[in-house]
Amino acid sequence: MSQNPSELGFRFPAEWERQAATWVTWPHNPATWPHCFEQATVEFAGMVAAIAADQICNVIAVQAKHASIRQLLSQHGDDSRVKLWDWPTNDSWVRDYGPTFVVRETEAVKELAAVDFTYNGWGEKYPPFDDDQKIATRIATQLNVPRFAAPLILEGGAIETDGQGRLMTTQFCALNKNRNPTLSQVEVEKILRDHLGVRHIWWLPGRPIVGDDTDGHIDQIARFTAADRIVVATCADRGLPDFEPAAENLAALKKWVTADTKSWEIVPLPMPKPFEMDGQILPASYTNFYITDRSILVPQFADPNDSVAVERLRVCFPNHQIKPLPSKYLADGLGSFHCLTQQQPG
Repeated sequence: MSQNPSELGFRFPAEWERQAATWVTWPHNPATWPHCFEQATVEFAGMVAAIAADQICNVIAVQAKHASIRQLLSQHGDDSRVKLWDWPTNDSWVRDYGPTFVVRETEAVKELAAVDFTYNGWGEKYPPFDDDQKIATRIATQLNVPRFAAPLILEGGAIETDGQGRLMTTQFCALNKNRNPTLSQVEVEKILRDHLGVRHIWWLPGRPIVGDDTDGHIDQIARFTAADRIVVATCADRGLPDFEPAAENLAALKKWVTADTKSWEIVPLPMPKPFEMDGQILPASYTNFYITDRSILVPQFADPNDSVAVERLRVCFPNHQIKPLPSKYLADGLGSFHCLTQQQPG
């Protein structure tokens, strides 16, 4: 297509806007969860069941896995909203390699299109990723919607929108030389505006939290909510390595909010205390929640701040059911619910 999505009237919708479905990729690579693959799969199944209670959940997995997936999901009750797709993948982080959906509204219909950023395994850290790179095209083809290839290496977890023209991302990730070594910030902004229909781009520093291998994805740092609020991961303990990065991001966020045309409330989500598996510190943040049409899936890490996150997100999303779900084993893969999902607008 000669025109880009923005020129055609498409925009990047907020996650809390109406959804038709969720896409996930079933765990199949034990190297992703080296210390607890089976336990992580059980937590993943709980996540899928929670999504399917609200809406269609499309699960990508090779045919040979379908029967065992159905068997595990049946333990959670009705799985009639779960659809299985026989596509090969390298890993399970569909947020990062799947399509970023944009929408165009008319009086009669809401049209859908898929923006396909280039995926290179978070800066070529985890080859191969060739099968993952094909998933956005497969989904767009299956849905029979236009696909726009964006000339930018970027992951879905690196961008966050309020659906009203604002986009948050991080310098550490989007401008990293392991992704876009020849592009300036101005050039990256133009690509984001052209393909996502956003007007205002808020840059946070994005120094990664301990254990994070994404180079500072925004979904581990800060998220817009359905009200005029932004939640942000905070760390109050000066003795912890996450204190300074969290403080930097909060300071930058306050500057953007102060300069904005509308009033925002910043809601802190205190991070859980660092925890390890076999000596490896794992990244954990409550901002990695996932929004369905009816619910908020909140990761729980067996930490006192679990309940704090639940109650603060309850205030931020008064029209959603809050679903606290275990995610400590999923964190062994260095991510949580938001990293493992991609919403399809309805």
